[in-house]
Amino acid sequence: MFFQTRGQNSPTVNADIHKLVSALIKTSTKRPMHRQKPLQISAFTDVFHEMESDDQLTLKVLRMKAITLLALVTMTRPSVLAPKGKQFNVRSQSFDPVIMSRDDVHFEDDGTMTVKFWSIKNDTNRQGFKVNVPPSNDTKCDPVQCLKTYIDRTN
Repeated sequence: MFFQTRGQNSPTVNADIHKLVSALIKTSTKRPMHRQKPLQISAFTDVFHEMESDDQLTLKVLRMKAITLLALVTMTRPSVLAPKGKQFNVRSQSFDPVIMSRDDVHFEDDGTMTVKFWSIKNDTNRQGFKVNVPPSNDTKCDPVQCLKTYIDRTN
């Protein structure tokens, strides 16, 4: 379109360029996308209600439950909870990997939990930001208690 408005031939007329452009464009982008309904939260809560209590779960299952609950209540992807980001270290003049740690989670006196996120795409100035997570009345789906149990068991 750009070239046509300027009275020039498009470079994609060349057979090799046309092949390259065609190879780069996914076939699904040529068809309209069909929206699908989002997965209902009840699919997760039903699974959590069938599980044993947090202190009875294996560490692997407890970790997956904690990650899932934390991702749901903070409306993030699980990959945000374990970012592959880097942060510039002024002292060493180098980039250090950003790894979510126990120091990024604070359990408050009022029963809430504050989680600090680092180096995710919405953190434009890379200073990190905090999200406060309230506890749930549903003990099987309480992200605060679940994460606290996981941290206690892996200390």
